[in-house]
Amino acid sequence: MTTPGCRKARDWAAQMFAGEMEPEARRELDTHLRACPACAAEEENIRRELSLLKTEDPPDPGVPYWSSFSGRLRTRIAAYQRRRRTLRLAVLAAAAVLVAALALLRPRHEVPPRQIAEGPVVERTAPVAGEGQPALPAPEDVTARHPAAARPSPARVPSVAEAEAHLDALLRQAAAEGQAPRDLEVILDEVAPAHPLDGADALGQLSPDDGRSLSEDLLDTQG
Repeated sequence: MTTPGCRKARDWAAQMFAGEMEPEARRELDTHLRACPACAAEEENIRRELSLLKTEDPPDPGVPYWSSFSGRLRTRIAAYQRRRRTLRLAVLAAAAVLVAALALLRPRHEVPPRQIAEGPVVERTAPVAGEGQPALPAPEDVTARHPAAARPSPARVPSVAEAEAHLDALLRQAAAEGQAPRDLEVILDEVAPAHPLDGADALGQLSPDDGRSLSEDLLDTQG
């Protein structure tokens, strides 16, 4: 019969096998196992199965598995490359839109040229030159003396390549400040992608033994 103590013992057993059990909980578990034959038998079965997993080598899947290994590996690599290409195009498009938006929204503090060139509106008629009054300066003279009166040049929109370089610098700065390199690896790779499919055609010519060796190397690398 399962009791609340049995359910708690199962939780404790999971912690014990994971190596995360506190000494006080271990003492309570041992006390329960001595009083509950069902939980003691279940705990012994789990110990036996874990021992087998540690000592027994996994079975060889055989020639059919390894003969199709290279083809399945090529398919997975190609699918990964397509996902990377799609993500890279999305990143570049977003970067270009962001840079263009920042350039268009940049505030402009230049004084409009017409206000400086024309000056305030005067109600009376301006005196005629040559009657004892100095001649009014030409608009181009006013512009030369007041550079702010010149018409401002349109804001330059950076290119996509410059946007990529800027994003790359920001990501590397974040990595230098302590951000996890694993989080930045994919993003940096999308800004300047590698080409993992170079030479992938050779995978289709792998023998079953070569495919098995490659699989073991990949598993060792991931471990």
